[in-house]
Amino acid sequence: MTASIDPTTAIPSLYRPLDEHGLRLLEICPSEDSDSQIQVKMFPRLFEDVRGQFIPFSYVWGDAADTETITINGVSRNITRNLARLIRQTRALLPDILARISWEKPALFWADAICINQGDIEERNRQVQLMGSIYGSAPTVIAWLGQAEDSHLAASVIDATAAWLKACMEKNPDVDEIERQDPNCGGWMERYPAFWSFSGDIVKSNPYWGALYTLFQSPYWKRTWTFQEMVLPADVLFISGSALISFDSLIILMLWVVAFLGGAESDFSFLDQETYPHLRIAVRNTQDAITFSILSPFDIREQLASPQRPTLALVSALGALQASDPRDKIFGLLGVVDTQFVADYNKPALQIYCEFVSAWMREVQDLNFLFQANHMYHTEGSTGQPGLPSWAPNWGAIAWALSADVDVSSTFPIGHKLLSRRLKASARLITDPAHMSQSSRILTATGVVCDEVEEVYPTWKHSPGVMAVGASFFNLVQRHTDRSRLGSPGEAGSGCFSRHIFQILFRTALEDTSLFENQVHLLQCDSSNFHAWAISFLSWLAICHRHDIGQDPSTRDFHGTARTFLPLLGIPPGPDFSRFWREEIFGDVKLDEPEEPDVARWPDAAAALQWSWENCRAELNSVQLQSLYGLAHCPKFLTKKNYMGVASSVEVGDKVVVLAGCDAPVLLRPKDGHYEHIGVCFVVGLMDGEARDMVD
Repeated sequence: MTASIDPTTAIPSLYRPLDEHGLRLLEICPSEDSDSQIQVKMFPRLFEDVRGQFIPFSYVWGDAADTETITINGVSRNITRNLARLIRQTRALLPDILARISWEKPALFWADAICINQGDIEERNRQVQLMGSIYGSAPTVIAWLGQAEDSHLAASVIDATAAWLKACMEKNPDVDEIERQDPNCGGWMERYPAFWSFSGDIVKSNPYWGALYTLFQSPYWKRTWTFQEMVLPADVLFISGSALISFDSLIILMLWVVAFLGGAESDFSFLDQETYPHLRIAVRNTQDAITFSILSPFDIREQLASPQRPTLALVSALGALQASDPRDKIFGLLGVVDTQFVADYNKPALQIYCEFVSAWMREVQDLNFLFQANHMYHTEGSTGQPGLPSWAPNWGAIAWALSADVDVSSTFPIGHKLLSRRLKASARLITDPAHMSQSSRILTATGVVCDEVEEVYPTWKHSPGVMAVGASFFNLVQRHTDRSRLGSPGEAGSGCFSRHIFQILFRTALEDTSLFENQVHLLQCDSSNFHAWAISFLSWLAICHRHDIGQDPSTRDFHGTARTFLPLLGIPPGPDFSRFWREEIFGDVKLDEPEEPDVARWPDAAAALQWSWENCRAELNSVQLQSLYGLAHCPKFLTKKNYMGVASSVEVGDKVVVLAGCDAPVLLRPKDGHYEHIGVCFVVGLMDGEARDMVD
């Protein structure tokens, strides 16, 4: 009887030293019994001799304690059960897999947990450097999404959308914008009535959309290594349960989802009135799941097809991805990015993180890594790195803080949200290259000290309901307004003096972000959307105010609300409202799209609130949700000059600074003759290069 071997133990008969550019490949022994023990043959090869002639596996390792015994070259060895399931399913589906990918060569595979001697750090270092080539040269990668009993239902919808796209291309070959395609082109939706049928006594559901949601909730989409393994190969074939799904087919599904959500209820007359809202919710949930799982890999695959590869900044953009070894948050993406940084498992995470910042400053040549360097990661995270400088991101703790399974006690990492905002706080500042001390402890950079925090307002995570959060925000508004009345330009209470309080509130609540696209700056939106969202935000504040003063917020007394609420914001409720809205509140806002003549022209404030309620219910709900998440989970602050800001962590006395090369303001805390980096912040009036005007 052969003894079982721990996977981290070097086995001479299996792991003889490899050549510098060598690797080991697997051949899966066939079996007609799907439950029989897995047997594989493993043998060494030079990578160049087998480039493009084997199929790498992509999978989540799974629980290291949950293992299954397989036989490798006659030697029993434990591997994680998730990997065993992948190999067993590949064995069972091998004829279909090879036919699906048109594979006519011998069926050889590569799995890192088996093919790399995990107990040999030097070999691990060399193999990690080779992994970019292993996956990048692969015609196809097999990716394991896990077991799912309803995977065939998800595959049915995904496969059917290919017929939809074909019908669209035949009917409208010149239409480039997918939003303009008909989601029911050629009666496609009507041919699949089971996809749109919802049932249930309390919660209406559909098994096909439930299966799709389950597929996109797989842990596979949340890992750093699997991201790299998805974007590098020419093609990816996913296995979910017994279903085979191509990467391209998921993109087609995404296109249909966009087309459907771009339509109106009147476009789907074949659906009954009760079905449409449930279907829209299901499709919207699927879109959210697809955005997290597929959109970033798709974008990076497109970028890799161009001459310019991603930089180390990709590590920051993908900070939410997880890795068991905190160093793999960086190492797991080195095959994708253009860098000289090298994986080295001999070095501790703290050293790797500091050296990564040095490489970032040398290669990316900015300070935007500070977006992910947050005081909360150094104090609250169970995955903290004691001794890590305040300016160095703790990559392992970032995924922990962003995890939906973790309730961070006091704050939300605002820097991760602001990453995609395309901010330009340091625009026009003269860039003096930042540098690090020889001890890698002190980072020296130039910048402008814009102000100092004077008042701090804690998170409202535990406020009793939506209305209470809105009311708390309104109390902050009152405090800001009172301070503005007391101050004068250049004195306390005078920051953002030229901007109306409502503009500051609106932009702070949305953090200058388009309601429907995180990567679009609010001021780059067309005027129709901008004003619709702004009036929706005003309506939400008005509803919160009614609740705060003990009135029924569901009552639609638009005239009474306008008369009692708007004067508190210094907004006239009468016939002058629309002029005041355009000229006094938003007169200094320069939208990318020209002002449309029929936008923001209401007889009075009551008419504007009524228009919002009748025409912008979706916008009202979205404004409420987006505002609440940031406002409830982040501390707010007012500065000596009355700037209003939000941050992840802040104390009275913190300096609000714009550093040359960092696209958002940062909070720095004086400490022992230097500054401690606390985190980036959002401050209307300092986000668009205004700091340059503060320099003599």
